[in-house]
Amino acid sequence: MFTLFVAIVGMLPAARTSGAGTVAIDFQNPATLYTTTARGVFKSVDSGKTWMTKNTGFPVGERLLYINTFVIDPLNPKILYAATQDAGVFRSTDGANTWVQTNGSLTPITALAVDPAAPAALYAAAGLGTSVSATRVDHGGRIYKSTDGGITWRASSTDVTDPLISTVAIAPSKPNMVYAVTTLSGVVRSADAGATWHKAGTGISSESITALAIDPRSPNTLYAGTADRGVFKSLECPAPCARASSPRVSS
Repeated sequence: MFTLFVAIVGMLPAARTSGAGTVAIDFQNPATLYTTTARGVFKSVDSGKTWMTKNTGFPVGERLLYINTFVIDPLNPKILYAATQDAGVFRSTDGANTWVQTNGSLTPITALAVDPAAPAALYAAAGLGTSVSATRVDHGGRIYKSTDGGITWRASSTDVTDPLISTVAIAPSKPNMVYAVTTLSGVVRSADAGATWHKAGTGISSESITALAIDPRSPNTLYAGTADRGVFKSLECPAPCARASSPRVSS
């Protein structure tokens, strides 16, 4: 089977931009899509044929509003979270019609994840990054956790300090198992819901991990995509663990 990708939107009208960041799909109604730009959030209810600006509650205007990551509550698709570059975390409970800032102190946020078993629990990575805000306070590249829907946050652990934490992912079958992608330590893992973190094994021969996916049935099986060395799969084996041979890639 040959898959053809076609452009469903070339220029988001109100945004005056063709650059789209996160794309999210309503799991109860797949015709409902969300995407983020430098001008906020856009929503489509017809599988991407038309798009509406959904920025009520955001501090938008002539200035840009960079939304670094966007997630949907895993139990209620009307509840959404948008993590911004320099304005903190925003929450919507009505499918993006209105937004409320839950916390403005964590900036810039580079990754966000919602616990599938307890959606009031969120993990956010706040790092050095870059920001247009002159009042930004750098958080040293740490992972933070909220248990009240993003209103208050505490440092998840001091075990992780990194200039840029690009991904935070929660194992669907075992939510106390949380992974993060860092620039200095590669993939790190917490087996106790963020209380402590440790390096998640070795074997990835790349310093540029660009994507991370967790097997929905096996919390210890991960796939890591890299910018220059292909895709890696985690292997659970007794220590010491022999490094797996390089995979064959058929042309």
